Amino acid sequence: HHTTCQGEIQMSGLGGTPVYATGSSHTPSGTRIGMPHNSGVSITQVCSSTWNPYKFMPFPLLGQTLSFKVDLSKVSCGCNLAVYFVLEPAKHTNGTSSEGNCDYSPYYCDANQVGGQWCP
Repeated sequence: HHTTCQGEIQMSGLGGTPVYATGSSHTPSGTRIGMPHNSGVSITQVCSSTWNPYKFMPFPLLGQTLSFKVDLSKVSCGCNLAVYFVLEPAKHTNGTSSEGNCDYSPYYCDANQVGGQWCP
């Protein structure tokens, strides 16, 4: 699976750990990520041309605060913006990582079985 990693994103509160926006049709710039309609990103620990199931960025949020700003000035009606925190990579029943059937975001999992797999 091919990834699109356009560069580093600057996030505070991670102890200086570099993180990257990896996914489809996005534009990172400093602390911002520009995303057109029907796009998505995963936050990863490496910027690579292939997906690494063990390099998704974990966010230890217990006792922490998450804040972000969204510019909706150019968004039309009917659009959905969502932020999901899921335990990636998805896993097979034997415990190995599972790419699923989603070409633009392999290893993704959630409670609705998007990409063909549930979260571990």
